[in-house]
Amino acid sequence: MLSHTAIWPLIIKARNVILPPLTLRQAANKLARERGGEVEWKPGWIRISFDRREIRLSERHEIYVYDMIRYFDYYHAAVTPAERNGIDLVDYSKPAVHVLGKSKIPFYFPSLPESDESTETYMEVLGLKPGQVVLDLGAYAGASAYFLSKAVGPDGLVISFEPDAENFKALLGNIERHGLKNVRAVNKGVWSETTSLQFQSEGNMGSSAVSILGRETNVITVEVLSLQDAAALAEGRHVNAIKMDIEGAELQVIGKSGSFLKQYAPRLIIEPHLVNGNMNTDELITMLSEYGYKTSLMSQGISDWLLIFGHVPSPD
Repeated sequence: MLSHTAIWPLIIKARNVILPPLTLRQAANKLARERGGEVEWKPGWIRISFDRREIRLSERHEIYVYDMIRYFDYYHAAVTPAERNGIDLVDYSKPAVHVLGKSKIPFYFPSLPESDESTETYMEVLGLKPGQVVLDLGAYAGASAYFLSKAVGPDGLVISFEPDAENFKALLGNIERHGLKNVRAVNKGVWSETTSLQFQSEGNMGSSAVSILGRETNVITVEVLSLQDAAALAEGRHVNAIKMDIEGAELQVIGKSGSFLKQYAPRLIIEPHLVNGNMNTDELITMLSEYGYKTSLMSQGISDWLLIFGHVPSPD
């Protein structure tokens, strides 16, 4: 876990935020005060409150606290809160079953939830049909796998990749919970090549390669596949679509997958990320354009954190 007393270098794992050289606690407290809220560090967990609404976050995942404050409404509404002594409480401080705020579907999450807003965008733009095959890259706990599974139906196939062991356990549990017989879970990541790499396994949605995050806590070695080798797990079936939320590794994957994408032209929905202080959106769009893709930016519930939708136009 990151030291609370270390000087925070310019960038934290927040939604496209550049911070001054303050400690994370100082920055979080300052932002909360400016917005009329409060942050309180308790033994093992963090309380974030605005009016009579509260979010709790594990101290283990405190790197997300600035994000939680900045987008408090989004994260508080992502799941159905519990009423506790007049407070609408959302408790992400420990693994739990949460009911999504909009779809009202229950999922077990290790910590933060996958929101309905993101999965709705996936479903809107991918245009999946019964019997199709989709790769779910960065499956986390499986909420997106659920909706993808329903879209492709019993004759379709969803292959969900998740290298984080804690997240993968949640993914398997949610597959079983909802009887998703057309979802195949794979405890591997996707990268520029098939190999193994050092991975920061935090049991949350931000787990990623050490070389991307620059964080060296909870490091494990994981197996990763090239996109071509990941698609081969469909055993000869055509991959119609790819959902990609792989915490900064998207440049490595897309940059080395030109031949595959040109040949098979799957529809893509990609979440860009902040890497080394810069959003990689423009780089991804440039790469996809070189492969013949037309791209557009799509909302996922946060105005300044857009998804990239890509498709190859049909010949006239």
